[in-house]
Amino acid sequence: MRIPTGRPDLAWAGVAGPVTFVASWATAGALSPGYSPLTEPISRLAAAGAPYRPLMNASFLIFAAAMPVYAVPLRSALAGRAWLAAVAAGAGSAGIAVTPLGFSDRLDAAHAVAAGSTYLAMAALPLVASPALARSGRRWAARASAALGLVAGACLGASIAGEPVGFYQRAGLTLVDLWIVTTALAIVRRRPDATQMR
Repeated sequence: MRIPTGRPDLAWAGVAGPVTFVASWATAGALSPGYSPLTEPISRLAAAGAPYRPLMNASFLIFAAAMPVYAVPLRSALAGRAWLAAVAAGAGSAGIAVTPLGFSDRLDAAHAVAAGSTYLAMAALPLVASPALARSGRRWAARASAALGLVAGACLGASIAGEPVGFYQRAGLTLVDLWIVTTALAIVRRRPDATQMR
């Protein structure tokens, strides 16, 4: 199926959002005294009193805005409901931004819900895309997508269950971020009149 004329350029949002997010937590983590990316979650960088809270909040919101934009060409390029998972991941990221840690127990509980929903959406994205990739004849891509989603989901689940939280969280999120960037670039590179990811 063809991507509507002019829509593939929106896939750049699938590059900008993840790259901004990863660059922000890597920078804020490196510059924050005493912060351990292996044992502490990314959200601590946006918690009350964190020195680089504005940077991290901005990156959460940029990711939140980028995912629904990326979902538009993804929906045209790939059959199925992977685009809905992208929208849900963006909504979850917005929820994380507006429920920072360290202000109140109620806000912390809301933050946990927002983070959990984001984890589910992120892990679901490559998993939901896998059958559509298989139906399009891209068997290797389908298997890789499913495997990545399973590993990412296991990592994100492990980050909730125990230590080291930071390592498992970053591993899971980065795997899906790489999937998003890869699919976004695939959409951008293809001509509007070429056979797409369907």
